[in-house]
Amino acid sequence: MNVFELSRGFASEVIGSFWLAFSFGWTEKNQQAGEFGPLHLALAQFAAFTSAAWVFLPSCPGALNPGVTASLWRSGRVKGVVASLALAAQFLGALMAVAALGFAYPSAHKSKIFPSTGCFGCLEVQDFGAVAAIVTELLGGFLLVLVYFASVIDKRGEKDLYGPALGSVFLLLNAAFGSAMNIGINPLRFLAAALMNLKLGPVHVYLAPALIGGLFAGWVYEKYLLVDQPQVSENKLRAD
Repeated sequence: MNVFELSRGFASEVIGSFWLAFSFGWTEKNQQAGEFGPLHLALAQFAAFTSAAWVFLPSCPGALNPGVTASLWRSGRVKGVVASLALAAQFLGALMAVAALGFAYPSAHKSKIFPSTGCFGCLEVQDFGAVAAIVTELLGGFLLVLVYFASVIDKRGEKDLYGPALGSVFLLLNAAFGSAMNIGINPLRFLAAALMNLKLGPVHVYLAPALIGGLFAGWVYEKYLLVDQPQVSENKLRAD
């Protein structure tokens, strides 16, 4: 990866992460205002991640998600320096989204949203139970990485379907878990909101489970599903 590709990848990670965090926050805000029902929320987040995948993913070395980034680094498909830069870019995009959401919804601190300018997540875990949130993050991280490896890494997957395939993870999780699915399987969004509001909150719920689920999914896919090594690609979206 040369300097130009690295710069383009960093910019794509920042913009794509901003789009995801902001759009997820916007949908959460509309649901809390009673303008979106559960189905609207699920479809909106499906559309957000599908569009982000199609537009940004081909040039994103970290795939817009820390769980995927960690799995790509663990498998040797992304170097440590590149993975670190991708994570920094994702965090920067999330910070920008938190700031933009706080500006767009200045009254958010008066609601149950925590942290206040996050809008997209960090609801008090007792609203739906810490166990439900942990299970959602763990399962979500697992499914997201599993689908990523199947649709982007494995050449046997259909190349043109990776966008809706990844978006479907959010559609299914929203349909199954509802409000427990509140930070989009992304601990960096939780950290961004916590930093902007100087309130860390339930770290045990939002930091480790998604990463553990993602790393486990990458290991499972490589060990048991990528048995035919010629079918393996670093990223078939950039293979042409």
